[in-house]
Amino acid sequence: MFIMEHNKGIALYVLIVITGIGLAIALGVSDIVFIESRVSRGLLPSYAAFFAADAGAECAEYWHIDQDVFDPLSPPANVTCNGGSVPVTHPPPSAGVEVFDFSFNYPDPTGSPYCVSVRVAKATVDGDPCSAIRSSGQNLVCGGSLTDNSLERTLIVQIPEDCEFNF
Repeated sequence: MFIMEHNKGIALYVLIVITGIGLAIALGVSDIVFIESRVSRGLLPSYAAFFAADAGAECAEYWHIDQDVFDPLSPPANVTCNGGSVPVTHPPPSAGVEVFDFSFNYPDPTGSPYCVSVRVAKATVDGDPCSAIRSSGQNLVCGGSLTDNSLERTLIVQIPEDCEFNF
């Protein structure tokens, strides 16, 4: 009988300790989930900028390889990218490199436009024709001003792959 009197409230004490441990685990997991959701939310503009750059590179490859329109003797006035006609500029060659530039707005999945800037460069390296495409996607409208939250993703495609030159 003496033993029973000292055990009063032990069940309540065990319950409070187990509940405290469970609460600590739940708060730790929820903190990790909250931090990861903030990180994931921040990655969406980066992915959209990358895919915008990829769309520009694919468009340039199509017009360069399949249609062969980037000819220095008769440069194209426009190319069609993302369903719209895009003007192409052809500045004077520099150091033997012919350059063609164009840009267009690319809608991301949320509907915000991303600017795609593309440069196609053609040169002769060691007697062989070489081309390079640099496509950049930015999380802003073409012609918009950069902010602290602006980001850019760039892809460079070299044709053929072992062809390297500065442009």
